[in-house]
Amino acid sequence: MERLSTPALPPELERQIFEICALFRPVSIPKLMLVAWRVKQWIEPILYRTVVIGALESATRDSEFPVFTFDILLSAIQKNTEIFFRSTLRNLYLDDPSVDNLPAILSACTDVENLWMAGARELSEAILSLFASLKVRHLYADAQPFCHAYPPPHPFFSQITHLELFNVVDDTTIQTLPLIPHLTHLSFNHPSFIPHCLQILKTCPSLTVLVSITPRSLRGWYAAHEAALSRDVRFVGMYCYHFTQDWLLGIKTGLDYWSRAEAFIAQRRSGEIDPLRFEIVE
Repeated sequence: MERLSTPALPPELERQIFEICALFRPVSIPKLMLVAWRVKQWIEPILYRTVVIGALESATRDSEFPVFTFDILLSAIQKNTEIFFRSTLRNLYLDDPSVDNLPAILSACTDVENLWMAGARELSEAILSLFASLKVRHLYADAQPFCHAYPPPHPFFSQITHLELFNVVDDTTIQTLPLIPHLTHLSFNHPSFIPHCLQILKTCPSLTVLVSITPRSLRGWYAAHEAALSRDVRFVGMYCYHFTQDWLLGIKTGLDYWSRAEAFIAQRRSGEIDPLRFEIVE
């Protein structure tokens, strides 16, 4: 009796199937890597493409992305080569990082393009020098340490297109913003920035979107500037509550608060909605 051969897919198709599964639901990658050594080689880089450390939102814990710890990431960096992380990690979320953890992470992840970092206002010159070598395009952070350490045209700012400012912003930061050459998207989460919005809209030639994500309860802060701000369609007021989930959604689908603001501005320009209406109700 003729023996039946084991069904097999071409390696290229098999790899494509596993990569699609890994991209669709990255949290499943650790289990998928156990299937076979070749599968591990194919999809392990996808596991480290987006690294989230310290996010406490329940929505994030239940998301389709694995949540790392600093110990897990540092252990992975030690086991792999720095070249591996340079070629894989693109999106990095750091919540309240220790200054002891940052040197190893920043040295290995120099090609990160999308960086979210909270809780690091006091940075040493040594750590700031490591940040200077990054190729960040989207930055969500307290910008003051960077604006003080790297006056434009420092290369650190040369590729930044999207910038979210955390907390209160000082005069140095305000003066730096118009000098960031490719800045198209700017947002802030503290109402004290509102009095500076008109100046920024006038002095940042490349700016296409300026988003205020302050809570609605602080709407009174707009009062003195509301009429002037409403006449510039680039200014948008909104409140993004699940910020980590929104950040991850943007990575996976491109549909984040930036894209919602862009669509809203397009509707104002076309007259689909009142051009003087600047607030998105979500």
